Amino acid sequence: MTNRVTEKHRVTAKQLVDIIFGKEMSTTEIWEAVKAAHPANTMTRQELALRLRSMIRSPDVKITKKGCGPRALYKLTSVSDKFVERAEVNYRANPRTGTPDKTLWHFHPKELQFCNVHKMFDQALANLRGRIS
Repeated sequence: MTNRVTEKHRVTAKQLVDIIFGKEMSTTEIWEAVKAAHPANTMTRQELALRLRSMIRSPDVKITKKGCGPRALYKLTSVSDKFVERAEVNYRANPRTGTPDKTLWHFHPKELQFCNVHKMFDQALANLRGRIS
């Protein structure tokens, strides 16, 4: 899989959490801290704002925001391991170029079995409907 941004130049969710955890920072300060910690990264301010919004909306993250606009201050107080894991899976499953890697979907074998049975049942009903019409 080839992305426009290679993995070594992308700041992962874990790296971003490590940078901002426990500190009250503006988006500009966060962006500068990311640039200082990872100079080869290609994150734009818009991508940073999107990632902060995602963190605010997530039930697995406790982050406070004071103010609004570019002067807003963010303070990250807690993050679950589930958020960090899902952030990376969601990124890898949605590449910017090419087709998604479907091996990243994490279904339990029982869920897959249920889906296959449901599909077979649905196909059987479709065949019956075609004969009755």
